[in-house]
Amino acid sequence: MALTADLLALRKLAIAKQVYLDATRQRTKPSPTARLIAVVEYDMAIETVLKTTLVALNAKKVPASDFPGLVQQVAAAMTTELSTELPRAAAIQHVRNTRNAAQHEGRLPTSAEEDECHVIARGFLEDLLTLVWDLSFDAVSLVELIADASSTERLTEGQAALGARDHRAAVEKAGEALEWALMRVKNALVGRSDAWARAILTEDSFGKPKASRELATSIQRTQETVLYIALGLDYGDLVRFRVIAGSTSFYIGGGAGHYGIKDELDVSDAEFALAYASEAIVQIEARVGSIDKPFGRDHWF
Repeated sequence: MALTADLLALRKLAIAKQVYLDATRQRTKPSPTARLIAVVEYDMAIETVLKTTLVALNAKKVPASDFPGLVQQVAAAMTTELSTELPRAAAIQHVRNTRNAAQHEGRLPTSAEEDECHVIARGFLEDLLTLVWDLSFDAVSLVELIADASSTERLTEGQAALGARDHRAAVEKAGEALEWALMRVKNALVGRSDAWARAILTEDSFGKPKASRELATSIQRTQETVLYIALGLDYGDLVRFRVIAGSTSFYIGGGAGHYGIKDELDVSDAEFALAYASEAIVQIEARVGSIDKPFGRDHWF
């Protein structure tokens, strides 16, 4: 019989998923170093879930320091407690071997090896979570790692909408959560911008005043670029997110407006939007601490 995941286990699984998602993004970067990072992170996600499983099945058991020993411990615990076998045991050892060859022997993984590790990691994580907790890997939420209450509330509402197959509402809540978080930390990092300003007054070569829209746009884009770099956000993923979620504006009296949301949203769009928003907010909190008090500052506005 499958276990019920407690809060600590869910948070560990969420960390493993965060590492896994970062590995999948590394695969989009055409460099040997990115492939190495991806393989290391796939292996890390696997090991994290193995240790979480061992603690859940046998809290008194100290995890082995070596990977084969850990695999044997988890396999034995699953046989004893769940009367089932550890899935893909040989395959996950192959991922560890690929990592060791790259990290310790200086042989960078090939594209084919990276793809293989991706398939193995995804299949193993899905199979193990199903067997131990009757939980889909897709259902593991990074919301468990977020401290900010308003972000958690919006993302939780988005997940509920996703469960009800209301893809637009799910995407809207993802957009609200991320854009509200970005807006609150922006001033602490790059200063505040005037949403109503469309041009900056300059002088032309004859000393006459001239309204420059280009300069205003350049300053705004520079602020945004510095903000994303400072927060460690992947700009390519953010662009993909906004293609789906459009833009979000917030009203003084509460509520939000949504513009430019992708037409004919499907479940993959909603899942990506919620997953990206969750992971981005985890990343933001890792950089600034409290979103309401970035870097300990009481007044972000």
